[in-house]
Amino acid sequence: VGNTLYEPPFSERAVLRQTEKRKIARAAADLVHEGETILLDAGTTCHEIALRLKEFDRLTVVTNSLATAQTLAENEGIQTILIGGVVQSSRRATLGALATQFLEPIQCDKAFVAFSGVDITTGFSVIDFDAAQVKRQMMTRARQVIAVADSSKIGQTSFARVAGLNEVSTLITDSGIVPEDRYTLEEAGLRIIVAE
Repeated sequence: VGNTLYEPPFSERAVLRQTEKRKIARAAADLVHEGETILLDAGTTCHEIALRLKEFDRLTVVTNSLATAQTLAENEGIQTILIGGVVQSSRRATLGALATQFLEPIQCDKAFVAFSGVDITTGFSVIDFDAAQVKRQMMTRARQVIAVADSSKIGQTSFARVAGLNEVSTLITDSGIVPEDRYTLEEAGLRIIVAE
């Protein structure tokens, strides 16, 4: 694990822990129902979720991920709304104040939000404030907030805190989660889904 400010580019992250991300994506897609409105964060795990959602017949998906928007646009049954904002090329995503503002009038059924750190004390964190700002706003625009993070991110803290554990209903992770970490997070009130 690097320092609290390090994140490899999207293209490098896409191949890291790919098996775990695909399992998480399958578990996430199982929580989605036809006709729902979904907020889908940027990032490689969320892009794997998009690949699963692409098979649905009828959804509305709001995303700040360029890759996800392009993937979902291939299905005419999915209304894809791309969040405006400053494009951050290394993430292939829109971020910043414009993206945050764009989300203000939107209300969705579920938000799937990715984090680079999940810690019992710090809560959910990411590497920079632009991403933190957009993720925070996404979380306020959904009835249910579902965090996605592979097990390597559990017990880690990144530079910018996004939310406390109590601000997320469910965390989907992989079977690499340490049993003690799972117990501690569940004791704090977080529902944990371990993707098999």
